Amino acid sequence: DKALQSFPNEPELLAAKGVALARSGDLQGAISFSDAAVESQRNTPYIWLARGDVLLARREKRAEFCFERAFTLGGKNWFVLWLASRIQSFYAHFAKALKFAQEALALEPARAAVWLQLGQCQLALGLVPQARNSLEQARELDPEAGAQQILNRAADSSFLDKLTGRWRQWFGK
Repeated sequence: DKALQSFPNEPELLAAKGVALARSGDLQGAISFSDAAVESQRNTPYIWLARGDVLLARREKRAEFCFERAFTLGGKNWFVLWLASRIQSFYAHFAKALKFAQEALALEPARAAVWLQLGQCQLALGLVPQARNSLEQARELDPEAGAQQILNRAADSSFLDKLTGRWRQWFGK
């Protein structure tokens, strides 16, 4: 809000405000800010990722178009793919999040954040051995990235957690 007071027409700030509103439950306000960002005629990958985020919050199928638009604008950019993975994870679409994290990793294998995201997706899908490997890679690249806490959680994962992960994997969540 403070930034929007200084830059009221900045499309990426409008998009970010839309995401914040969507994630806090104000779906009508979210779409209004998202519309304003998209109508600004300034196309950036973030504006379209944010639009996809808002549409996912509203459970609209058009969200996929927004992600594709972001990828088109961003080219082969690991950061755009990583953000898309994080957005999909937030909405518990772990199979899609995993796909985007894998694509980001192929472009930027030396980023701990990408390995961390990949590990979290794998863990959510019940792919515990793969998650451990990914999280170990993240920890090697950046010991402060938080991978150890997630690894500890993975070690404590129960049979039910693994079964839930497989369920998500089979049904594309």
